[in-house]
Amino acid sequence: MSLDLIELVLEVEQEFGIGITQRDMESINTVGHLIDHVYAQVRIVQAAVCPTSHVFYRLRRALRAQLPLSRHTIRPSRMLAELVPESQRRRVWQHLQREELRLPDLQLSSPLSYLAKGLLLAAGKFLAVVMITVLFAPFLVPWWWQNGFAFWIVILVALAFWLGMRPLAVQVPARVGTIREAVLYLAPRAAVAGLTRESIAAKVSQLVSENLGVPREKVTEESWFVDDLGAG
Repeated sequence: MSLDLIELVLEVEQEFGIGITQRDMESINTVGHLIDHVYAQVRIVQAAVCPTSHVFYRLRRALRAQLPLSRHTIRPSRMLAELVPESQRRRVWQHLQREELRLPDLQLSSPLSYLAKGLLLAAGKFLAVVMITVLFAPFLVPWWWQNGFAFWIVILVALAFWLGMRPLAVQVPARVGTIREAVLYLAPRAAVAGLTRESIAAKVSQLVSENLGVPREKVTEESWFVDDLGAG
């Protein structure tokens, strides 16, 4: 077996929490064969898979797909904030979501968080005062406040402010500060059970493309690893 195929097999094993032997690989010649084998193995062992190990490998692979990190760099004790640069954090978080690894949303730094909460609280109090005044002393309020026009203006300004602050949220939540904490958070939410052949096929094809350096559109179930994908 070539080094490329060995690397691919290791990635597939870690992704799905299964084992693929040399003897198994003797009958796996195409991408479709590999998908069928993975599907069969997942159905057999999914009840026995250790969820934390499975999630750790998935998280490690997802991070390495976005950042120049080695396997040995991503250890349970490492801080996510150290591994994921602040400038790339939102992009990496979005990738994790696409990979069904949904960590808590990134947060604003403490000063920005206090500022945002203070402004929203002030806007809420202002609207409350206006509404009370409209109800009990409408003669003190201009007509354009009474018909609700200004109310919606304040709501729209608050919404625009909130949307404008979102790109500034780049702080890793404390409860998932380390890789270990992230894995423990994700494990109950990322069970292997329920994988369909279609979802397995999509993931295996992605792994084949990434490990063999072949464009994703050229990877089909009929593709032979040696003859078509150059994994000789």
